Amino acid sequence: MRQATVASALLLLLTGAVSAVNAGQAGDATDPILYVDGRPPARVLVTISAGPPTEPACESPMCLRAAGILADLDARGISRLLDCLPINPPPVAPEDAAASRDRLCVLHLVAASGARRRLDVIRSADASLMLRDIDNLASAPRSARLRADRFLELSASWPSFRGDLFLPVDPAMLGAAFELLRPYAESPITLDAATIKQRLHRSLDMKIEPVLRSLDDETFFLRLPANYSPRTPVGLVVWVDPTDSGLPPREFDAALDELGLACVGAADSGNARPSFERMQAALDALATVCRRYHVDEERVYIAGMSGGARIASIMWGAFPDVFAGAVPIVGLSSYLQVPAGRGPGAGANKVYPREYARPVGDLARLLRTRRLAVIDGKEDFNHEAVQAIARALARDGQNVRVFSCELMRHEMPTPERFAEALRWADEPRRNQRAESARRAAEQLENYVSRHGAGPPRTPRQREALVAVIELARWSEPAWSALDLLASP
Repeated sequence: MRQATVASALLLLLTGAVSAVNAGQAGDATDPILYVDGRPPARVLVTISAGPPTEPACESPMCLRAAGILADLDARGISRLLDCLPINPPPVAPEDAAASRDRLCVLHLVAASGARRRLDVIRSADASLMLRDIDNLASAPRSARLRADRFLELSASWPSFRGDLFLPVDPAMLGAAFELLRPYAESPITLDAATIKQRLHRSLDMKIEPVLRSLDDETFFLRLPANYSPRTPVGLVVWVDPTDSGLPPREFDAALDELGLACVGAADSGNARPSFERMQAALDALATVCRRYHVDEERVYIAGMSGGARIASIMWGAFPDVFAGAVPIVGLSSYLQVPAGRGPGAGANKVYPREYARPVGDLARLLRTRRLAVIDGKEDFNHEAVQAIARALARDGQNVRVFSCELMRHEMPTPERFAEALRWADEPRRNQRAESARRAAEQLENYVSRHGAGPPRTPRQREALVAVIELARWSEPAWSALDLLASP
């Protein structure tokens, strides 16, 4: 009865209101493009590719992703998907429907009868989202525009990585920086006036600079660690360069390889560029890397030097839900107004001014778990300011540590000093991952000792293997458990 009620409600919601449009023919209303056999689908599988999805070994997110499935929508998810179509969607021009676009995912709609339909979700040239029927591309494919905000909200919890878990990486792409090819991905965080006010300004009397976002004009550089494999997520350092280079610094190489971290930077994003544009470029670079490479999004850090350090420390404070920590080098900003000493930069008011609003609520609580590893040079003209601001943040309850270098001026640190700071920033997440993998290995060893190294024979044995996967997703014990679950 409950299922019938849900289906009836969905039918009432869309009947006569939502229609698909044959390419370029605005007046030809047909069944809604998200219907199968005239009714809402009973199941929707969201996949990376258009090929038929394989049945996952279990319902764990790792099992689903290993099978190429981003999501298996329940009744509520299907309802939210249907709500992504506007009432009376505008017509789609034939050239827009036929042109090659940036594919976000594929929807496999399955009716109760077993009938199926496949739809591309694609980003068009104007950054809008569009559905396109990919089973009838030889003719005029049915297509319709989506409400992008609702679809992005629906898909926010789906895995960001859309690459192939089992495709070997070209060795030439490992251990050296290279330019990422376009098209780039937009971050789900857009620094519009509302977001800037919420995250960065609130009551501060600051002029909001307009954010110019044109991904076609950006250039992102990425360095993958020497041992990167899609099977194991890597952490990521977002680099904010004070110059227009954007290349990940060579001083970072040894630490990145040691800790299993990639590094991405944006070109033409130096100190001369407006601050909010630099922040948006950093967020878009992060989104692009997460889309193409398997990134552990709980190990994402931000680093910068000089003016880039100020941007990095602001983003550490304003976006603790994005960045697990920061490594600002010879520069530091805060949400506090800090009394200045006698050093340069004290200014007429004898304070170092706050540069963004104090985080509140959940963000404030989360920020206290995010480490700030400041690298400071005792011969740097910013030394007094960096020391005073770091002490003030520590007194305010933040987890701050300053790594001072005796003879360092306003310059990059040695590779050894950067590695020391980055290790400390990454330590909580790295240790957490190692402990989870250790416990998963123990559970798997216990399973094998009791049941043998064969596939599970009972529901309880299946549950034991799924528990190993969930304890330490993407670890070697998790892959071994998945192999046992998938064994014939």
